[in-house]
Amino acid sequence: MRRLPALALPLVLTSVVACGGDAMPGADDVQVGDAPQSCDDGTELVVTDAGAPPRQIMAASPAVGASEAFDLRVEMGIDATIDGQSMPGPVLTMSIGLVTTVEHVDDEEIGMTYVFDHAYADDADMDETLQRLTGVSGMVRTTRTGQFIRSELDLAGIDPTLGESTGASLDDQLRDMMAPFPPTPVGVGSAWVIPELAEDEDIASCNIHTYRLESFDGEAYELAIESTFLIQPSTFDDAGMTFKVVDGLGSSTVMLTGSLDSPAYGHGTAVGETRMEMEVERYGTVHEQVLDTHIEMELTPRADGDATRPHDATPPPGPPVDPLVW
Repeated sequence: MRRLPALALPLVLTSVVACGGDAMPGADDVQVGDAPQSCDDGTELVVTDAGAPPRQIMAASPAVGASEAFDLRVEMGIDATIDGQSMPGPVLTMSIGLVTTVEHVDDEEIGMTYVFDHAYADDADMDETLQRLTGVSGMVRTTRTGQFIRSELDLAGIDPTLGESTGASLDDQLRDMMAPFPPTPVGVGSAWVIPELAEDEDIASCNIHTYRLESFDGEAYELAIESTFLIQPSTFDDAGMTFKVVDGLGSSTVMLTGSLDSPAYGHGTAVGETRMEMEVERYGTVHEQVLDTHIEMELTPRADGDATRPHDATPPPGPPVDPLVW
């Protein structure tokens, strides 16, 4: 919950890293394994179905200098139940804009810079927080099949009291954002699974992500992502209270369309829900609390010269790129 503004980033940034350029042809090196059932099984990508032939390695090679802009709309609500009493919360709407530029492409890796050109919400407190993202820039590096390598943020101008936590949160989300393709050839109907142990300072979750290539004509494709979130029991203190996470479960469905000859998805939608059960102790009294979260997101590529985008303005330039960094 502390990272609400960053929840939107996976869908935004996935749109520019895991696609673009011509796919490298691959031999029929089909490799299939059993789907991992927990984070104890490791965190490596496992192809569970190679799909129908023809198969190929879906590797990106976007043009250096290619720039794209995206707008992401997020609607999110959190409802609480405390000691059996329902306390519905408001639905929060957020908008985040991102401009990306491909800076580097070689046989193995892709480097990209990005800058947030607008970020706001219809809630005054959240809007104040999101506004601080405007102008924040950075870089991300991946393999040509979309596996995350590393990221770097330029937090100049960010409130020093928020800079470190903001940077850590965004970096976590950059790691979470990737929708990597397998390094082996796949075809229509293929599926692959990635388990991920996501941890912040208070709560850990074992997330199982299942990807399926719904359609592919050699260039255009549709990718479905089904995720299950298993929130781990934990205990932590915050604001004079002790929180004991008893149980938690969530799921999400993401649908993305794109083309291997473009550095961006055409469109993306996501729907997710989580339920977390906690015991909260305050002044010696323990309360049972259940938090239900619902989130919907829609990603839209911004048309060139579109003057209807929120906070219409020329985005600030991205950070300078040192070729040695890549």
